[in-house]
Amino acid sequence: MLDMIREAGTYGWLVLLTGVVAVGLAVAYVVVAESVVRWLTIGALATVALAAGAGWTSGRAATDSAVSSVDPAMAEALRRQGYAESDRCWQLALPFIVLGGIVFAVGEMKRQRSVKPPV
Repeated sequence: MLDMIREAGTYGWLVLLTGVVAVGLAVAYVVVAESVVRWLTIGALATVALAAGAGWTSGRAATDSAVSSVDPAMAEALRRQGYAESDRCWQLALPFIVLGGIVFAVGEMKRQRSVKPPV
């Protein structure tokens, strides 16, 4: 996993940090089911997705820039490697998004059960 983070670059570390925070907030939402924690969890999960998207876009742009100044014989291999490394951001983010989303859904079901219907 450390190699994946290194290949993803700075955005990989950002995805890791925001992913851990998002999952932690989702667990906190299951425990307390407060509106503030709910919105913080949603924001953190969105931030993970935004960081992954930014890393993917940045990696693709850097790869395309590097490929434009290289011998055409090397260009395809460089492009393949660069695109694979830029995909690492999403490969890191998706487990956090899925796990955080599942835990958040459990918290949301718990909150819905605790809300008493109007009489």
